[in-house]
Amino acid sequence: MTQITYLLGAGASANALPIVSEMAGKIFKLAEDSDINIYNRAPLLEPELIKDLKWLADICNPAKNFSVDTYAKQLYLTQELVEYHKLKNILSFYFTLQQKISNPDVRYKNFWASILESAREFPNNIKIISWNYDFQLELSYMDFLKTESLKDAAQQLNISSLEIHRLYKNPKEFGIFKLNGSATFNNSDDLSSYSYVVDKFKTENIKDFYKELTNIYHKFYLKNNELKDNFKNHLSFAWEHDTNSSFYKQLKNAVSDTEILVVIGYSFPFFNRKIDKLILEDFMGNSLRKVYFQATDAENLKERFLSINNKIKDVELVLRKDLNQFTLPYEL
Repeated sequence: MTQITYLLGAGASANALPIVSEMAGKIFKLAEDSDINIYNRAPLLEPELIKDLKWLADICNPAKNFSVDTYAKQLYLTQELVEYHKLKNILSFYFTLQQKISNPDVRYKNFWASILESAREFPNNIKIISWNYDFQLELSYMDFLKTESLKDAAQQLNISSLEIHRLYKNPKEFGIFKLNGSATFNNSDDLSSYSYVVDKFKTENIKDFYKELTNIYHKFYLKNNELKDNFKNHLSFAWEHDTNSSFYKQLKNAVSDTEILVVIGYSFPFFNRKIDKLILEDFMGNSLRKVYFQATDAENLKERFLSINNKIKDVELVLRKDLNQFTLPYEL
């Protein structure tokens, strides 16, 4: 059976979440809409959270920062850690909000319908690596599992990340590896226990959803905006990663026999270069024989892929520009 790995970037969720150049406008509009008096003439979100969303929108202004990652790296290098963790937290709230008010990207649902044997039976020859902060994978799978809980969906999907200490027992089974984590957190010393910002994501009405979101916001912050020590956000950036961790060892075991790689909407940004090189050359280099690139600018993806993979030779490179559905390789 041909071993296939999917590598997902922001373009894989472009029908539900804004790309980098659109983030500032989308976040500011969301903050403005949340300030509209529609429930008892009160704003949907309290002023402090609305203020923080507008702060994030300003950071994402392309005239000020190339991307939110650029600003995050600046904070990390200058050791402005309170603001650094604040940025992670507001990103978690933003992605949670945006996915509530936007329809899920339908391509994920079509992907599950195409590859699933049954609601709980996955093809063992497929692995998924994602650089995305969103939870479109879990959200789209909830309808198949018939669950109201994002966490239930994540556990069934065998999702692992650097911050969620979950043992990936069998490298021959289906699994999802989230390199940058998700909008999840834990509030105890048990690192295997985690929660989504709002777990009953689909079934909560909008008023209760905003109320729960605000309650979690208060748990993250003290009044002076210092972080509470017992709350840990599970978003991460590539420069924080310990590639000697158990997570990366599990990832290597899972994808080391990859023959077909499907790259969807991922531009191989410079910040991720070290990790990408590790995965593509050291983890997959001995087995990889074909790569599909799916994006409107698939040629650019191919060019960037080649620039970081000096050791990979005799690999067939295929371009796909049709974005109506995720590429399903002929080898599948």
